[in-house]
Amino acid sequence: MRPERACLCWCATWWTKPRCISGVWLTAEEQAETPEGRFLSVLRVLDANTIIPVRMWLVTRYSEDDRAEAIAALDSYLVRRMVSRLTTKNYNRLFLDLLQELKTKDDPGAVGAFLLRQDAESGFWPRDEDVRYVLRT
Repeated sequence: MRPERACLCWCATWWTKPRCISGVWLTAEEQAETPEGRFLSVLRVLDANTIIPVRMWLVTRYSEDDRAEAIAALDSYLVRRMVSRLTTKNYNRLFLDLLQELKTKDDPGAVGAFLLRQDAESGFWPRDEDVRYVLRT
């Protein structure tokens, strides 16, 4: 099997296989109740596959505790943009830039800072008041 095909197979089975998180084996149903599990569920529902390389970078280099803040930032970013009905058209470029920054800084905390710096409409992270406004209208 070609390496890229093996990676696709691995990604496709990631959602359903039991996982060991912090030394505890979890079923697919239990995973959704963990922060990482919630994030994986969001990825699946939003079909946000362009973020997978960022997640894989984080998973292969940092412990679950070390990457928790980065995963929470990515989760919040995706959900807030979806609720606000904002475009996903530049996610491929945005997440490649984020991956480059992670490689340069080697710090999972760089994820939140990077997302907060985005100011173009196609990339900004909606604030609480932005989401409240959209929900009221």
